[in-house]
Amino acid sequence: MASSYVRDLVCQDCLEGLFSSEAFQQAWTSSGLHEGFSYTSTWTQVQVSAERGCQWCKIVHGTKTDAMQRKHILQVTVGIRTSPSSARVTPKGVQVLKLTINGTFISEYYVYTDRDDPAASQIVARSPLLEVRAPLARKMAVECIADCIKNHPQCTPPQDAALPTRVVDCSDPTRPKLRLRNGERARYVALSYIAGSSPSFSDVDSAYAPSTAQGSSNFPAYCTTTRNTAQYRTGIDSMLLPRTLRDAIMTTHLLGIQYLWVDALCVLQDSPDDRAREASRTRGVFRNAYLTIVAASARHPSEGFLHDRPDRAAADPHLPLPLPTRDVGPNASFRLQSAAAARQFQFGGAAEPTAERGEGMAEQLLAPRALVYASHTLQFLCQTAVQNIGSAVCVALPPPSGACAYLPRLPDALFRPDADFPLTSARDLGDTRRAWAHAVADYTGRALARPQDRLPALAPLADAFQRAWRTEYLAGLWRATLPRDLLWRKDPATRYPRPLSTSRRAPPSWSWGAVEGKVVPLLAVAGDTVGETLAEEEERAPGTPPHEPHAVRACTVVSCTGVGVGSASRPGSPTPASSRPTSPLGRRSPSPSPPLPSALSSASPSPLSPSPSPPPPFPPAGTLTLRTAARRAVWDPAADAPTDLLLHISGRHAGGHTSLAAAALPKQIRIGHAWPDAVEREPDALVADVWAVPVLWDERREWVAGLVVALVAPAPGEEGVVRPMRFRRVGYFQTPEDSSGGLAWMDQPAQDMVIV
Repeated sequence: MASSYVRDLVCQDCLEGLFSSEAFQQAWTSSGLHEGFSYTSTWTQVQVSAERGCQWCKIVHGTKTDAMQRKHILQVTVGIRTSPSSARVTPKGVQVLKLTINGTFISEYYVYTDRDDPAASQIVARSPLLEVRAPLARKMAVECIADCIKNHPQCTPPQDAALPTRVVDCSDPTRPKLRLRNGERARYVALSYIAGSSPSFSDVDSAYAPSTAQGSSNFPAYCTTTRNTAQYRTGIDSMLLPRTLRDAIMTTHLLGIQYLWVDALCVLQDSPDDRAREASRTRGVFRNAYLTIVAASARHPSEGFLHDRPDRAAADPHLPLPLPTRDVGPNASFRLQSAAAARQFQFGGAAEPTAERGEGMAEQLLAPRALVYASHTLQFLCQTAVQNIGSAVCVALPPPSGACAYLPRLPDALFRPDADFPLTSARDLGDTRRAWAHAVADYTGRALARPQDRLPALAPLADAFQRAWRTEYLAGLWRATLPRDLLWRKDPATRYPRPLSTSRRAPPSWSWGAVEGKVVPLLAVAGDTVGETLAEEEERAPGTPPHEPHAVRACTVVSCTGVGVGSASRPGSPTPASSRPTSPLGRRSPSPSPPLPSALSSASPSPLSPSPSPPPPFPPAGTLTLRTAARRAVWDPAADAPTDLLLHISGRHAGGHTSLAAAALPKQIRIGHAWPDAVEREPDALVADVWAVPVLWDERREWVAGLVVALVAPAPGEEGVVRPMRFRRVGYFQTPEDSSGGLAWMDQPAQDMVIV
């Protein structure tokens, strides 16, 4: 007979009904959606029992809606079945309870129990692991790592890799030592964490020089510098380190691995050259690590990550398990976790501090295997699975619209050896290009300690994609797919003032790195005509004709020169004043080509042209020239996005083409929607009169997507100099599919548009 504690979990009606041995066995062995054990009750009876403490009646009563309570009589059906192998949930074979009321499916709950409960022999999932520092947690983590190495063909097996330049020797966790590589090959652990207020790599040529000259520092005292590196090689007093670093050293030691890489201790923080050099190796550091520790729950290095987790499952309904089997005693019980709760506490969700910050996203995606110290438990990630250590329920749900379908993992193709690159199959190219688009959307929605690091902090991830594609990285875009990559738009919910160009390495306006807030590349927009067409194009093998009779057409990229920002060698590689700008992957860009002949050449803006935008304090690096049928247009940049984009129509236009420098024309037609990139700092009049620059268009479906640009005034000292007029991007536009005007408005000679 069940103990009084188990019997008191439910009311007498439930104990004699659903939770009797025969009835529960019927629910336990059901298979169809609406199959299981059924019983009849009333809302009044359910409410009374719920108020008296019946755990099951609380569940049923909690589902009541205004529409449901119109029927006083309830027919409740309960079925418990094994989650299918196709479900994105671990552990494999977890049981799911499905609740149906009056023939309508209401909700589902994951079934789990404690490790020492008699029900453990019948129930797959366990209670969340809360004591993440305990020997049991470490033992189960080691088992997960071993299972991955032995049984996951998708996961690259670890090898003894060449150590990074410096590592921390964790043999004695109370007094670790800094160790130089000296050509040694061994396993090591890498740490990904929120570094707090330590300076970014983009500060190396500005913040460090004045402060170090006066003997002070812009970084925490525990960091490795040129002054303490010799001392650190003999030993580091662990009590001087913040708790997160101490926890990482202890975890590495207890896992039986000697070496740890953590940027604060393994990079000379007062040396711009060393920071730049080590930044260029970040991808390799995390890609080659035996394991990456992710301090996901720590908002600051002082917090640590080995503390016990709060018992969020304590409020989950607790129910008896009356199965008539020998190994399930009378005191067996289980708990239910709602599907909504299972979604809430997953790695990568909004609950984790690291998911709110952009600095560590690349590190976590590049790691082949990671132990994630999340806010609710300990997790293990690899290329095959995302799972909670200790077999607690972990749901890897399909992402919402606009989120990255590949996060928290990258496509397997990116983890192949260099000999397999560049990628050539349509599937690999499509998967990786969509992954990049979704990663940009995810990354730009996160916060950065310093907005100047918007491109540099993503550079290690860009390095991985560059290896696979073997094409040049251009400030967040790619030369091989540049027209398509130009088609990004701002999320209207994160529209901020345009950042001032305070550096000579500021991104060009056509790069998403030039604005703040979430950016959505068109490949990452679900349900969008242009995005879906681009996705179809990605599915074609290189060199094969499109399925449709009319391919997507693109403008001509005449040139793209001088791009020296967003180095994939990580933030802040200093650029000597005497050298040309470096390319985004650390190679020198070709010398800027002379201006191309253009119908837009002019010594100064035409008096009939709109007032140009003033030049920024520092002109952005990177000049893009597109040849396309651009047209003058007008919009309201202060309006909510998307806003109307209107085209100027000339009375002369019916009989011939009108140049872009023509006089202001009175007639206007709407050609589509536009999304402003930012809240402009100039008066609205300076950006209200703009040009629509078609980039991609589909002649069959009759849509156009392109850039909205505004004229830039000559820089100081350039007045009277004859050169092509320059423009800057201020927004994105697209026409609706099968619009009434079609593509007729593009029927004019192409012009060279110089965009900076």
